Amino acid sequence: MYSATRLIDVAPGTDDATVDDLMARLRAAAADTGAVGTVVNRTLPGSANAGDVLAHFNYADRESWGQAKPTIDGILDEPIAVRVNGAEYQPGQSGAAAPRAAGTVYRALLLAVEPGTPEETLERFAADTLQMPGHIPTMLAWQLSRVDTARGDSNYTHVWEQEFTDINAVNGPYLFHPIHWAVVDAWFDPECTQCIIREAVCHSFCDLDGQILP
Repeated sequence: MYSATRLIDVAPGTDDATVDDLMARLRAAAADTGAVGTVVNRTLPGSANAGDVLAHFNYADRESWGQAKPTIDGILDEPIAVRVNGAEYQPGQSGAAAPRAAGTVYRALLLAVEPGTPEETLERFAADTLQMPGHIPTMLAWQLSRVDTARGDSNYTHVWEQEFTDINAVNGPYLFHPIHWAVVDAWFDPECTQCIIREAVCHSFCDLDGQILP
């Protein structure tokens, strides 16, 4: 499988009907180009640097996405989309709660680690991040991937994705769990010596109907 995520800021003053039309056209374009999984919805309250619309597409492989990309991004090159942050990637380390249950919220974090960060450090960052599901039962599925191609404000290097039971699970048990602020946040905090992420992250989440992660 191969994935692409797009966080879309629409032009100020755009009415709801026009945004709905944009989302419908993205969903139709994904279906027409063979996407095997699609989420296109408005971002939910609490998202940060996240765009107005979160779009995520899964394709069978990188070649399939490459063929679809001009159609998808052609829509996003229209004036309605004034800013687009995004990433394209082979799905990385993933897991899911057992038994597998579908969440109602999909969340994506786009982040950029400092250039030249040693591989050993990246592996420690990944190991700390992937501890989180074991402590947060409202996280039903998760995936940490390295980015092949980034688009937007930063040269994003990683995407950390989850399916959650509901929006409260994101804004509460996830963000404020001790595993988050006592272990993982040190990689993001410039006052900590192990900080490797100094550019603004994109913390975006939206409604989810079904499953999107493996």
